[in-house]
Amino acid sequence: MMNRLKSLLIVLLICCMFSCSKNEDDQPVSIVIEEPEPEQLPNPEPIIDVYAVGYESDGVKNIAKIWENGVATALTNGANNAYVSSVFETRN
Repeated sequence: MMNRLKSLLIVLLICCMFSCSKNEDDQPVSIVIEEPEPEQLPNPEPIIDVYAVGYESDGVKNIAKIWENGVATALTNGANNAYVSSVFETRN
């Protein structure tokens, strides 16, 4: 029984010695993280101005107005009724 136990221990010791050997392929590994190329944004659309004309009533008189991109500007001071029906833009 002792001989078997000794033999088993010797076999286990030999197995441990060969299984725990250092592998020469275990080199430090370098990790390189590459940053992605920055995205090229498309050319922006040209800004288009929107104009509208008409009038608003102050309860007594009609005031001619022009709206540029939703912002109203009075064309008259409201002393008389005024109306506007068209607008155009010239470019140089």
